[in-house]
Amino acid sequence: HTKISDNFWSSLKCRLPYISILNLHQCKSFTDIGLLHVIYLCGETLKYLNIGFTMVSGDINARIGVLSSIQTLDCVGCSKLTESGLINLVRICSRRMKNLNIGEHGGRISENCLQQLENINSNLLIKNCCD
Repeated sequence: HTKISDNFWSSLKCRLPYISILNLHQCKSFTDIGLLHVIYLCGETLKYLNIGFTMVSGDINARIGVLSSIQTLDCVGCSKLTESGLINLVRICSRRMKNLNIGEHGGRISENCLQQLENINSNLLIKNCCD
């Protein structure tokens, strides 16, 4: 619930290798640009990332598996998050991810998208509003 924006993340000049939990829930000025900076700064050690109720769409260009430590991704309430963006985020997180919380997006995610997510990571537990 802070006003931390993409500019904050881009202003940091050093990596943050000890951050394993990052909660950006309701940082409404946080977008894909900020996410790219977070990936660069602490992506190697991040295990839990909450981007719920941010402006992240997921349509970013990042290497597959760059967030290889992520075990849980929470993106509840990301109104800008598209199906292709969600698939992209799961790819970026690689096959180690265990939990994906999509909240109310559960009703808007197509069966085709869910199948693609399962194809990327068959061990992924997807939590939505109906679970």
